[in-house]
Amino acid sequence: MSATPRPASPFAFFALACAISWLDWGLVIASHRGWVPFHVGPNPWGSFGPALAAIALAAWHGGGAGVRALLAPIRRWRVGAVGWAIALLGPFAAVALAVGIAVALGEPAGDFAVPDPVELLVLAIAIAIVGGPLGEEIGWRGYALPALLRGCSPAVASLAVAAMWAVWHLPLFWMPGAAQEEVSSVWGFVALLTACSVLTTWLWLRTGGSLAIAIAFHWAINVATFLQPTLLPALAESRVFSWCLLVVGVAGGVAAVAALASKDRRAG
Repeated sequence: MSATPRPASPFAFFALACAISWLDWGLVIASHRGWVPFHVGPNPWGSFGPALAAIALAAWHGGGAGVRALLAPIRRWRVGAVGWAIALLGPFAAVALAVGIAVALGEPAGDFAVPDPVELLVLAIAIAIVGGPLGEEIGWRGYALPALLRGCSPAVASLAVAAMWAVWHLPLFWMPGAAQEEVSSVWGFVALLTACSVLTTWLWLRTGGSLAIAIAFHWAINVATFLQPTLLPALAESRVFSWCLLVVGVAGGVAAVAALASKDRRAG
């Protein structure tokens, strides 16, 4: 008789994900500041900490079957056109709405810069593979969220994942070349990240736990926020636009919390 696999631990996952990612990022930061006698340049490997931690713990808890169960939801892509539309177009619509509000408030949008299609394609592929979605979502929504949902409501589980996600990002604020290095407000970043966490949970539940949807949504968020200053450089340093984007994002997060709480009450 085979032994019963131990239950997944979101806290062990979080500690391991931070250990893996922070080791890589810490070496990059130390190298940049001259604290070590060797050079370690910026690289994408730290972003795979959550995925590696999830795979390692899934193997530890359940062997090969555990790993296969962890990765199986990536193939759950038949979730309907509405789910895909929300995941792929929602972040672009949110950024466009924030731009519209900023312009309505008197902020000059400036000229629209048309990107090179080849560069845009390469960017989109790079963001999907090494820019966070694949390396992170296998951990956050593939492992941590389902583990937390065994004992928490969806809203509470979303906020717990958001807290882990935010702490995990912290070293990036000091790492050269990281997007977070340019962020002017840590609290604004955390607020947007929390909203994204709740929205991802809502979308994940709506699509039957599709990890493919979570990865796609994360990808669209990263691409939309990366492209905005490229397409509209006049707004790149605009604090008005930053506040508009924060308000739009938090409003979406609040709506998602309300939807999750309503669903939880109906289920109860």
